[in-house]
Amino acid sequence: MASTEKQKQEKTDRRIRKTKKQLRLALTTLMLEKNINEITVSQLTALADLNRSTFYIHYQDIYDMVEQIETEIFQQFVELVQSRTPSAQLLTDIFYFLAENADLCAAFLGRHGDYQFVEKFKDVVKQHCLSYWNNQQTQLSAAQMEYFYAYIASGCIGLIQKWLATGMQEAPQQLAAMAETLILQGGQVFFQRS
Repeated sequence: MASTEKQKQEKTDRRIRKTKKQLRLALTTLMLEKNINEITVSQLTALADLNRSTFYIHYQDIYDMVEQIETEIFQQFVELVQSRTPSAQLLTDIFYFLAENADLCAAFLGRHGDYQFVEKFKDVVKQHCLSYWNNQQTQLSAAQMEYFYAYIASGCIGLIQKWLATGMQEAPQQLAAMAETLILQGGQVFFQRS
């Protein structure tokens, strides 16, 4: 009897995940075309081929949907970053994470994206990196580390945007290696002057 109940629950969970995935894909598609405040539930559900009532089972409105998605993806990102030291492996893992969430990344980094959300991601990495660099006894002052991180973050965001815009032709590890090379070579300027 308990086995049947568990099977029903798993089937329901799969349906919910599938529905939310359809809605997420529709949202990110629309976000590439228009600002979030211009997207209606009707447009979203039509694109997702779902009923409006299905949408309202999961979300109050478009903003609630965006907030729930952002919260979930942000938590996953925080866990990823905090579980590793700043390294080539962290870069590789971040690029894999971005590839797995390419639809959201394209939407949030696009013309109609959510700049504040991107800043939250940058801040997580910044705090993690600055804390690590402080513990490494570098010759850089706090101000120099801030400038170095600003340089790294802007360059990495540019790489990610270009990668997404060109259809992610390169594998995540290739982009991570490219980012690492650019960071290390750019970092030489900071480290040589200190």
